[in-house]
Amino acid sequence: MVISKERLFDALKDTRLVPKHITLTVNEIEDPSFINPLGFPVWIRDGAAGTASGKGAFKATCYDDLKAWVKINQGIMQFQLSEFLPGGNYGCFCLFKKGKLIKIAQAERIEYIMAKVAISGVTGNTSKGRLLNDELIKNTALDAISRLCQITGEEMNGLVVVDMKGDTNNIPIITEINIRHVAFSSSFASAGFNISEFQLLLALDRDNEISPEVEKFFPPYNLILRDVDGAPIYITEEKAFNIGESI
Repeated sequence: MVISKERLFDALKDTRLVPKHITLTVNEIEDPSFINPLGFPVWIRDGAAGTASGKGAFKATCYDDLKAWVKINQGIMQFQLSEFLPGGNYGCFCLFKKGKLIKIAQAERIEYIMAKVAISGVTGNTSKGRLLNDELIKNTALDAISRLCQITGEEMNGLVVVDMKGDTNNIPIITEINIRHVAFSSSFASAGFNISEFQLLLALDRDNEISPEVEKFFPPYNLILRDVDGAPIYITEEKAFNIGESI
């Protein structure tokens, strides 16, 4: 749907659906007279087409951080600065056919596999998370998809995954939109909501074999655990155990 964060943010710039942002060249950032209009801390990253998984991404807390990061990443010719969002990390999966919403599900990413190997702390694979039923996350995703369909003049078909981060009030703000499956697909399947299967049945025009509910409701304290090569573990209720207590 969108090739880069820059194109996504520009398409929705007149809304509060995306972060405040600005795209700058290396020369502009290194200019001694440069003043960051977004303040600090700020997220700096490569906003070019096809970038993902936090490429060139860094939380800068001052102007010296910006200059140092530009110097280290000499292969990047222009950077995107965007509002730093300290809240939760969410994904909303939306499955459509001919403009009609067929299935929707939300999840929260809590921890990432091998997070320490990336300076951004984001590696693209969730090791710990939970499945959600959140109206604000859902409505934010559907609003953005509707606006983008109006811009392109196309009706939505297939899977759309809308990624979000919470702002200082944990209001979800969109950071990325993909038209492919991501790691949580298998987690939803483990919880009995197999979006991959639903998408395949739609593609084969076997819509009558799909269960009628648009959304599955998950227990409020569920937990998803994942490792590199193992299937996700779905726990319906996260519970702390005391020493000596039977499991």
